[in-house]
Amino acid sequence: MINTNAYDTTACSGYRYGYIVEQLEKASLMGGLVSYTVQTNPHADPFSIYLLQGGNAAADAVAFFNHPVFIEDSLSTDDASKLCLDVRNFGSYNPHQNQFRVRNTVEFSWAIERAILNELWRSGKVEALRDISTIPAATYCAVLSETIARRYSLDPSEQMSVAILAGYFYYSQFSDSGTFDEDSMHRTVANIARVTNAGAELCYKILKDIPIINNLQFLIDCIKSKVGNVALENLDIRTLFGVVCGTWFGNNGRENMAVALEHPPTWIMIVAASLESATFKRSTLAKISSRFDKGNAGQNLKNGMRALLGGSAAIPDLNGYMDF
Repeated sequence: MINTNAYDTTACSGYRYGYIVEQLEKASLMGGLVSYTVQTNPHADPFSIYLLQGGNAAADAVAFFNHPVFIEDSLSTDDASKLCLDVRNFGSYNPHQNQFRVRNTVEFSWAIERAILNELWRSGKVEALRDISTIPAATYCAVLSETIARRYSLDPSEQMSVAILAGYFYYSQFSDSGTFDEDSMHRTVANIARVTNAGAELCYKILKDIPIINNLQFLIDCIKSKVGNVALENLDIRTLFGVVCGTWFGNNGRENMAVALEHPPTWIMIVAASLESATFKRSTLAKISSRFDKGNAGQNLKNGMRALLGGSAAIPDLNGYMDF
């Protein structure tokens, strides 16, 4: 199932999303958001990203929020939405210079790129993200299967079953259908077999009679059913978050990881940063993802991300002014 934004995920189920949207709409009307134009390539339609930087009463009245938010664009005639991002954690507003200065440039850049990727995801670039590289899917399968296997002392065959189911859930998140058609199922199994090094026959056996997995709870239910180890009866969402989310760090790291399990744009940004940024290379997830950086795989992912995001030239207004 396609989760349009982070607030559709299990990890954010406790957020008062409507209240965040309401606050941002008020701030927007009162001039509390700063707009920047994004154009990911010369042939793409530009869109705007609205940053909540603080520094005035309208912006400061908005409670902090951790993930990109879409609000109604009252000036649009085609039901367009504004993409909003809270960047106050990454810098401070200097009232004397009337300027926001970024202090944490690495995580600020990561948040901006994640927001842009979220906009591309929301606007229909689902297959482009799915096919950008096998590294995100391979890392997803490995992180879930290895952390669960370690927590519950699973044997190698049981761990492989978890990896296959994790891969199936990962690819399920790129579809809004209830089931894969025959061609899609064959392609999905081929992808899972490739990223897990499992045989296609084993994949079909494990995945027999399972519809598209549409949320983490259903994934957990499938793991318990298909693996059959009684120790897994204690596996629930809280435990899953506990064993998985510590593999990544950074600003709001654990929640970002929890969101990423059900939100591919966030997951892909985490994996890409784990391979590219020295700040994140010390994480457990980075060590896992680096195992799949063979040949030109890592460079291909980097090139694919640059093609999607447009690089620093995609937001020329931020260059220099914010050290982006």
